[in-house]
Amino acid sequence: MSSLHKALDLIRLAEITGDQTVLIDRALSESHREDIPPEHVISVIRYIDLELAHNYVEKEVRQKLERLYYYLQDRRGHRAPR
Repeated sequence: MSSLHKALDLIRLAEITGDQTVLIDRALSESHREDIPPEHVISVIRYIDLELAHNYVEKEVRQKLERLYYYLQDRRGHRAPR
């Protein structure tokens, strides 16, 4: 199972541990918007939104997650303010 697929599976859990957020963050930050299946776009957007608002994320990873977040918002046709 790829790290992205594992991350997508973890996002569906009701509770995610700190160690799991590190794995998810890294997998998402290394992914391209085209790698996220359409059925996971909303859950990934929600995850990134909550993760960046409530947890410390390394600067480089944070920047990549923010970029992915905005790309996914565009893909949905909902551009969030920057």
